[in-house]
Amino acid sequence: MKKKEIKETLTILAGRSSTIVFFIVAFEVMIMISPFAFFFYSVFNPIFKWLDHYAATRWLTSFFLPHMILPPNLFLKAVRILGSAFFIIGFFAFSMCALQVYLGKIFKWGAITLASLLPVVRQSLVVHELWEAAKRNIENKINYQTWKVIEKYDFAPDFFHISDEKILTFAAAKWFEYHKLVHQAAVSAGICDIHILQPNPYVPGSKKLTEEEQRAIKNSYPVGDYVKQGYPKLQKAVSTLQGQGVAAFDLTDIFKNSEESLWVDSCHLNEMGYKIILDQMYDLLQKILKD
Repeated sequence: MKKKEIKETLTILAGRSSTIVFFIVAFEVMIMISPFAFFFYSVFNPIFKWLDHYAATRWLTSFFLPHMILPPNLFLKAVRILGSAFFIIGFFAFSMCALQVYLGKIFKWGAITLASLLPVVRQSLVVHELWEAAKRNIENKINYQTWKVIEKYDFAPDFFHISDEKILTFAAAKWFEYHKLVHQAAVSAGICDIHILQPNPYVPGSKKLTEEEQRAIKNSYPVGDYVKQGYPKLQKAVSTLQGQGVAAFDLTDIFKNSEESLWVDSCHLNEMGYKIILDQMYDLLQKILKD
């Protein structure tokens, strides 16, 4: 027999042996916690007493199935009592949740029933205070990390040894070149292409921000200066693309007449905001395809 076959045989044997041993242990535990345990001890109790009567065999009663153990000190007694208390509490909580789920399915009560603990949790002052404390802790950590980033940016040496104006001019020129290349590739492949300049809350006059939006933007990415300096260059690039026959559109004022809260930070929108943009893009595509 080869070494590989021997190794595989031993592996299989070890796995099956472990399964058998585990089954025996589990089976013994199941017997001891079942009503059969009363019968077991009632039958063997006289034998245990007889063994305990003689010094030569007394050690067997402490070695053979010693399930009834009393804690030797106060700490272990407390652990034993607390374990029972926690078991009762856990069993009660589990029963309440199980009844909520299964009775709800049987009687079609829905996800939350009269037996639900959710209303109690919602109205609990302790739960509310714990949640608020955790919330404040998370917010403080986020604000601290944000402040560290801003501080490092404001006081650290300049990453680029040129002005922001030159960087933004270069970025706008590259933006124009890439959109033009995409258009040329689309035309050569017979694909209809559309190019969009997305809105931003920092674009002057693009939207009257709600108080909710102002708070969200204030605690978000500090990109206001770059948007105010860079977007005019991008808007000029859009006009140039349009003059060259590219379907390019400036959507920076798409929310100008909207009074709802749409911005969740200084770059991203909520579901309503994205829907407005998608609807506008759909209308633009329909117009392009008709033309």
